[in-house]
Amino acid sequence: MVPGRLVRLTGFLLGVVVIAGCRTEHARTVASPTFECGSCHPAEVAVLARSNHARGQALATATSIPEGDVGGFHVRHDGGAVVVAWPEGSGVARYILGVAPLVQVAVETPGGKLQVPPIGWQPDAGWLRVPTLHGEAGDWRTPSFNWNGGCAACHATGFRAGVTSSGGFESTWTSLSVSCSACHGDAAGHRRWVERRPNVHAAGFAFSLRGRSTFSFEEDAGIARARDRLDDVQTGVCAACHSRRRAIVDDGVVSRFLFDRFEPALLTKGLYRADGRISDEVYETGSFLMSRMQRAGVRCSDCHEPHSGVLRAEGNALCSRCHQPAVFDTKAHHGETSACVSCHMPTVTLLGVDVRHDHSFRRPPTGAEPTTLAFEAMFDERADAPWRWRDVVSNAELSTFERASALPLHQGEWTAGDVAVLGRFIIDGDDWLRSGAAMALPSVPEPQRFRVGVRLLSDPRRAIRVQAGRAFTRIVELPAALRVELAEAERVNAFRGEAWLNSSALAPSPDEAMPLLQTGLQRDPTFVPLLINLVDLGRDAGLPQLETAAAQPGPWQTAAAYSLGLARWRSQDQEGARAAFERAATDGLGLHLISWCLAERTVRGAQAGWTALDAALARHPGKHALLDLALDWAASDHDAAREARVRTELRRWQRAPTVTSQ
Repeated sequence: MVPGRLVRLTGFLLGVVVIAGCRTEHARTVASPTFECGSCHPAEVAVLARSNHARGQALATATSIPEGDVGGFHVRHDGGAVVVAWPEGSGVARYILGVAPLVQVAVETPGGKLQVPPIGWQPDAGWLRVPTLHGEAGDWRTPSFNWNGGCAACHATGFRAGVTSSGGFESTWTSLSVSCSACHGDAAGHRRWVERRPNVHAAGFAFSLRGRSTFSFEEDAGIARARDRLDDVQTGVCAACHSRRRAIVDDGVVSRFLFDRFEPALLTKGLYRADGRISDEVYETGSFLMSRMQRAGVRCSDCHEPHSGVLRAEGNALCSRCHQPAVFDTKAHHGETSACVSCHMPTVTLLGVDVRHDHSFRRPPTGAEPTTLAFEAMFDERADAPWRWRDVVSNAELSTFERASALPLHQGEWTAGDVAVLGRFIIDGDDWLRSGAAMALPSVPEPQRFRVGVRLLSDPRRAIRVQAGRAFTRIVELPAALRVELAEAERVNAFRGEAWLNSSALAPSPDEAMPLLQTGLQRDPTFVPLLINLVDLGRDAGLPQLETAAAQPGPWQTAAAYSLGLARWRSQDQEGARAAFERAATDGLGLHLISWCLAERTVRGAQAGWTALDAALARHPGKHALLDLALDWAASDHDAAREARVRTELRRWQRAPTVTSQ
């Protein structure tokens, strides 16, 4: 039979930073000086004022945005205003976003929302049509492309989205662009320090960003080493905008601790390739955390001048500050490719024109790297994933970002050793490892989950407490303060369908989850996981909408097709279910593949089932769920020869290679 239980889509999805959305009314601003530090720090402020950070957001005017036509959009001047028209409507452009390589606009749509249409302007190329980000096929007028909910926070200072109970906005900010306090934090304590010079940490600021190590070359070493290893405060502060992350508070405050305000994304399929290189808009932090340079003490400001944002040197001269050119800037090292970044910082082009360098600084691949093979196995749900998982999480030479990313990808049975590893990270791990452990907890059996993971409910970092709270919902009585934090994490994202999906998963009962799903669909009709769970809980209510979602290409099509298959199976439409499962199986997920194979066998007979299963295994070698299914069928069919072949294949994948000492 086809499995009758729907695995609900409650992944607590991470929000998008560059174009992330919400519903909104007119934003309002709190006026304050943009560069309040110039009286004492004129040189730094002058440099900052010319930077892309400071110029990355401004009011849209006829003098800042040219007229033009592109892809069905028409940009025209109306007095001092800029009006953008499209086939279904028009609106005034309120803000411009970005400087180089592209300038985009936030346009007030007829519904009052400030949305970012898929167009941009380059001084040397005019207006361009911008490809849709993140593989989304949705309309640019949906929450994923709203100004208040995503763009503004990283282009402004002290920004508070101000999500209202109706899903709109009452946004405020202290500066429309990035000013000094966007990185340094509130200067009130610093002003008191200037007046009285008390003996306080970081000159009155909550933290100091001056944590650069001193590097020097020792003897004949080709690479400089840090003489002092300082705390990496900079990466945490920069990551507030330079990372793929989901906000869990909306206070406009700057913190040195990323996990107090955000849930950052890990190395996951779709965002990164298995080898760690970027494949989507993840910004720079995750990649940099995987680099040996970060672990050696290199900080953002070692390469980037912090106020201008520009590189401290051009080309290979930047790398030569720590890598002896006589060793590395030679044809013997790099062959005919003279630029270091060509091999060590491969690029991905985003928005059609934004060439983004990978910041993991990896060596060019020389073959099948063990860590790459491990993430391939985990991404593909292969039978070798369990032992490769253990290799990654136990490898202290890997970054904690990589090891943390592996933790939620655990597959198969949690052995006592696996649980022990999780427990060690929960006790001794850094923020990344504890976060990865918290995200892995839902797959750990309840007794072991409670034993090793309950301490995370009082973790020092807010995001980790929230992640652990989700894992223990309905298992233990959560502390009242944590329940507030869980609710706040979704309230500040209530313009997005994902927040309502997450809230429904925390509801005490299906009856209380249903209205949350329904409200979420009203706020964001394009967020198909809400519909999937609604159909599951309502036992097929909303089926016509689900059929539409299963037929439309997009990021949720196969999940909708799988849910549709379950619904049709429940209604005894086995052929319709089989067709839906076949469409779902195109994404390669093990659950979808076995559902299709089971439906083929049930509807069309044993031989059809084997044909589907063999085809699936040919496309997805080593897929654990398929090999297990093949074993069951071979035993059921009394096919000893096939059963022997499958067991041999399964053992081949499950056997870790033996390491022999020399």
